Amino acid sequence: MNPSAAPLRILIVDDHPIVRVGLQAVLEQEPDIAVVGAVATGTEARTRCGLHPQPNVLLLDIRLGSENGITLCREIRLHWPEMKILILTSYADAATVIAALAAGANGYLLKAVDGTDIPDAIRRVAAGGAVIDPVVTPHLAHPQDRGPARQVAGLDQLTPTEIRLLRLVARGLTNKEIGCELDLAEKTIRNHLVVVFDKLGVRTRTEAALLFAQSPVA
Repeated sequence: MNPSAAPLRILIVDDHPIVRVGLQAVLEQEPDIAVVGAVATGTEARTRCGLHPQPNVLLLDIRLGSENGITLCREIRLHWPEMKILILTSYADAATVIAALAAGANGYLLKAVDGTDIPDAIRRVAAGGAVIDPVVTPHLAHPQDRGPARQVAGLDQLTPTEIRLLRLVARGLTNKEIGCELDLAEKTIRNHLVVVFDKLGVRTRTEAALLFAQSPVA
């Protein structure tokens, strides 16, 4: 942690008061994280996102009473594309995970995760990494959950270096961390990712990580 850096601003969006209180208590123990709000509804979340200082990361549940967190995720990404979204939910089915990542979520965790893992996941998505709960990925690897044949075919177009790079993306590493791992400049990693994403037909590293989790090379 850089002591001179401003803390990450986190907005908790969950309709269960106990969950909001618990998450806030956990996150407030972290010196580099500041909880700027803990709200129960999509309406409250949209209002808070429009205020300054804006959150850096939303910690968002899938179900918000009668509201759909995936719909909210899509709206937030449309209006505030720089904002990161980390899903924290109880739903582990592949269809929900795929829908959330397709809506623009930068990560997906289950509420059964150890509370100490949540701050690290927040830091990772804030830095541009992708996080997918390891409990979820085996469900995504089942043949019936695979994406369309076009996406699977895209994997066949990747070079060994690109496969290695994609594997590191799926582990949640940032471009800087991948550069250190592969002994390449961060700019070179960015250029490689543009090519990889184009081959796979995806737009974000979370979509790429999800596709990799579904692939036979994972």
